[in-house]
Amino acid sequence: MTKADDCPFDGVVPVSRRKQHVATPKPNSESTLDRICNTPGISLSFGDFAKLKSGRDSFSGMKLPQLQDAVSVMDQRSIVEAFPQVESAQASCLRWMMRGLDCQKAIRKVQTDLEISDRATAKWKK
Repeated sequence: MTKADDCPFDGVVPVSRRKQHVATPKPNSESTLDRICNTPGISLSFGDFAKLKSGRDSFSGMKLPQLQDAVSVMDQRSIVEAFPQVESAQASCLRWMMRGLDCQKAIRKVQTDLEISDRATAKWKK
């Protein structure tokens, strides 16, 4: 046996690895959408609706006629009253209803989005 065979060094330098911290959701945490759905409308603020985002889902690609078929005539009338001649806002409102908001909260969400958009546009026009 040679001197090299007695050496415990195997050629690999040991390094300490950092512990990886993985964010784990709270078990009882509810999504922003769930929280808004379960909160009375009067208790919700502009900021609550501003924070509500959808991402891309199965409703995102649906067009107005398809969306209109999925809700009641009364809700359709309320939406058209809130956004006359603005079909994109009507479609957005219907999508939020499909995601779970009631008609009044969906209208308020779209009004919030339009106000944010108007503020941003006005800021750039100055």
